[in-house]
Amino acid sequence: MCTAILSIGQVRGAELWLAGWALCAIAYFAVLFSMKRTRKKGAAKNTVFWFLAAEVLTDFLWAMVCYNRPVYLNYGIVAVYGLALWPVCLLVAGWIAARQNQSKSS
Repeated sequence: MCTAILSIGQVRGAELWLAGWALCAIAYFAVLFSMKRTRKKGAAKNTVFWFLAAEVLTDFLWAMVCYNRPVYLNYGIVAVYGLALWPVCLLVAGWIAARQNQSKSS
């Protein structure tokens, strides 16, 4: 998200990037908190931890690719495919969090 916020002044369409980030985050929490076992304090911490882990990983990768120089480097349409990394990381993080929450509740 930090990379998306930083990009608002420099990249056309960064607002859409930030909106997509927000929609993915809302979907992540809506799906995971809809499960009864995730609503406990320890499980909620797990869910938030894995969300933040996915966020830091993707933000770091986006920053390394797009901002490895002092200014934004435009990769064109190829950069759009890199945005798909966020939902994929959230799916993996959600799966890990659900598995950990399931093992704690058993």
